[in-house]
Amino acid sequence: MNLFYHYEHQTMHTKYNSEKNMKKIYLKYWKYGAVPLGAAFGYAYYYFIGCQSGHCAIQSNPYFSTLYGAMLGGIFVFPSKKKKTLDEKQKNENN
Repeated sequence: MNLFYHYEHQTMHTKYNSEKNMKKIYLKYWKYGAVPLGAAFGYAYYYFIGCQSGHCAIQSNPYFSTLYGAMLGGIFVFPSKKKKTLDEKQKNENN
């Protein structure tokens, strides 16, 4: 019985660590899925809504709409700058 307890305790501990590591990995890399998801939405926009006449620059070509969707997905997840807080702005003005 003691041997079984040790094995069960060890597997539970390993399971907890693997769940914890998976959560870390998920929190670190979740944003990289936004670009392919944006590309998929861009293509879906072309496919379902699209421009029939061909005069629309983005909507008439599946490559442009997919690229545009991927760029929007990237822009939403990876902002260009960190916004300064009000305290940091006041410190810069005082110096």
